[in-house]
Amino acid sequence: GCGAQQSCVPRAAADYAGYICVSKAGEQDCPSGWNLRRVASANGSDARTCSACSCAPNTTCSPGTYKVYDLNDCGGDDSTVNSSSCKNLDGPMDFGFWSMRRSSLATPGGACTPSGGMPGGQVTLTGTQTFCCRP
Repeated sequence: GCGAQQSCVPRAAADYAGYICVSKAGEQDCPSGWNLRRVASANGSDARTCSACSCAPNTTCSPGTYKVYDLNDCGGDDSTVNSSSCKNLDGPMDFGFWSMRRSSLATPGGACTPSGGMPGGQVTLTGTQTFCCRP
């Protein structure tokens, strides 16, 4: 027999055997003896964000070099020029004919330090329900 303010509940079938649960709206404490507590929500809004990622490059560049020749077919006197400077070429270009050949490629270098990508915001739950269970 059940005492006052108690209910007799038959044991559940094998698929559900083990726990008897009660629930109440909101986030609540469980009554004594109902020590398996779970809080669930029916709805929610997700306002999570992530700050923009960035990478400020700290780059360097070793310039490429070129040889400018006094004659066609890369012949005659030459003058070396790099790709990051200005140079007077009156000497190699004094006959009206000249030629040019790349001696080396520009070599990029450097690194990038990433920043940003920080999480923010939160998920706000609504329709909260507390479930308290006991074996």
